[in-house]
Amino acid sequence: MSDRIDLIITSAGLAALVDAQSGNTDAIRVVEVGLTEAIFDPAPTLNALPGEFKRIDSFAGESVAENIIHMTGVDQTTDTYDLRGIALYLEDGTLFASFGQADPIFSKVSIAQFLFAFDVRFSGVVSGDIVFGDATFLYPPASETIKGVAELATQDETDAGDDDERIVTPKKLKTVIDAVVDALQQMIATLTGRTITGSGLATGGGNLSANRQITVSAAIGAEIAAGTEAGKAVTPLAIASVPQTFGGNSSIRGLGGSILKTGTVNVGFPGGGSHTFATAFPTACDRVLLTPLGNPDGSDEADEPWWVGNMSASGFSVSTANDGVTASFAFLAIGH
Repeated sequence: MSDRIDLIITSAGLAALVDAQSGNTDAIRVVEVGLTEAIFDPAPTLNALPGEFKRIDSFAGESVAENIIHMTGVDQTTDTYDLRGIALYLEDGTLFASFGQADPIFSKVSIAQFLFAFDVRFSGVVSGDIVFGDATFLYPPASETIKGVAELATQDETDAGDDDERIVTPKKLKTVIDAVVDALQQMIATLTGRTITGSGLATGGGNLSANRQITVSAAIGAEIAAGTEAGKAVTPLAIASVPQTFGGNSSIRGLGGSILKTGTVNVGFPGGGSHTFATAFPTACDRVLLTPLGNPDGSDEADEPWWVGNMSASGFSVSTANDGVTASFAFLAIGH
């Protein structure tokens, strides 16, 4: 026998159901289940169950769908029989519906109880208009909206997490959660053991147990001009702020390690002169360009030649010829 049977509603039962559905009466109440061993035709014209030998009032039912009611019942007597048909009776004794088949639905022996549970299917929407008696014997399948019988999931089924019909117990759920927590703790321990630290111009960092910051400091214009700071980055803004004053005695650092020095040197004619830089070039003086300040001519209209010599990282000399006047020259020294 299938666990779902199709009941045939009697004419009297249908009339009671129509009154309930139309609002003329309350929902009809099924109070007894009749049992028979006889083979019969469950026709709508029946008003009594053929061969009925007993009725059971220890049963219950609950709607699990619009046209399906789950029923359970029990016969705790020592009676023996081969059950071939059942009938549902209303409070006023009306035979509401019946079902029968030639093969026994169930065979009961004296030492066994008869506990039946099956789903009754109707052809239309009736679940809200039929109620049953004793809910003590109600064992519907559990769902998200129905309280009922459910199977407990095994630990393997809980671990797999793909079964949507069995129920997980707190103990099995804790086993899964503990495994996840342990894995997360191991992952966190691994991550906090890692470090991120700066190198080169970048400083800061540390392990991953807290928020860390990597910093790259920017040089200012004076530090770029000095050319001695090795732990800071040069930005376009800082380059634009490098002192660029020409005149007097100044030293200007350019790109690629080049250095420009400016100033004034006094030169005698003849004899020449020399100049010592306030700060020597780190390596060498490569070029010296001279610009006369005033007229070096001694009024003899003769050429007054001059030339630069003895260039070194620390200074240079200017050689001259002819008359004995003294002239001043502005110079631009290029070195590295």
